[in-house]
Amino acid sequence: MVFSRRAASSSVVYATLFHIYILQLVDSHCPKQFQCGNLGNLEFPLANSPGCGLFTVECNASSKPKIHLDNLWPPSPYSYEILEKLSSNELVIRNPILERVLYSNDYTEVCKFFSHLPVPHFPKSPSISISFFPNITLFKCAKYINYDNEIPHFQDIYGNYDGCDSFKIHYPKSNGSLPPPKGCSALPLPSNLQCNSDSLDLFQRLSADYHLEWNVSVDCLNCHRGGGNCTTKTDKKFRCENEKEKRRDFKKILAAGKCGKFQ
Repeated sequence: MVFSRRAASSSVVYATLFHIYILQLVDSHCPKQFQCGNLGNLEFPLANSPGCGLFTVECNASSKPKIHLDNLWPPSPYSYEILEKLSSNELVIRNPILERVLYSNDYTEVCKFFSHLPVPHFPKSPSISISFFPNITLFKCAKYINYDNEIPHFQDIYGNYDGCDSFKIHYPKSNGSLPPPKGCSALPLPSNLQCNSDSLDLFQRLSADYHLEWNVSVDCLNCHRGGGNCTTKTDKKFRCENEKEKRRDFKKILAAGKCGKFQ
């Protein structure tokens, strides 16, 4: 039997699609847990391979394991060191950039930090809620604006760091929630538990270590248990990319390729 050039071409396409389909089946399997050095077993939403979780963990990091909170693959260079696992949904992590700033005693580094606001990148997602504590909220405000008329006793309840040229950092002098100055950028940062909460030294009240806690939504847990991936649509709504749907789509493509194989 002699095949036409078109039939031969269709055979190649069919074989290629079948190969991709098999790879898809293999790659869709994610372990329920994975070993990560002295942290022991970690589980969803943490993952050490693409498409298996919401946060990527590097267990083979040169010093301490690292976690990426932006859910990118390959992981972004911005990461946090994992110091301790407290429970299945709690970690103690460290921001190495903030740690360097706090111990630098260099106002240039401090101003650069506050200028770029390199706060923990905890993206909002319908799949998961994230919090860190203890924390203190700082406010980056215009340098020469007086807030006394806006907030009564402003100078009494807010301290300030004015070592930067174009802005000031205001912060509460004691624990508690305070009204934010108008037009200022909020900067939540971890606070130092070992420091007196009434200390007026801003850098003594800050820490580079975060107690990080997360809670995965019911929709995302059900999606994950069903073999799907939790994703966010462009309208910020939850979406479950189900593996069964992916396989069905692949089968349709394969069927189409098979039908045209000997035409």
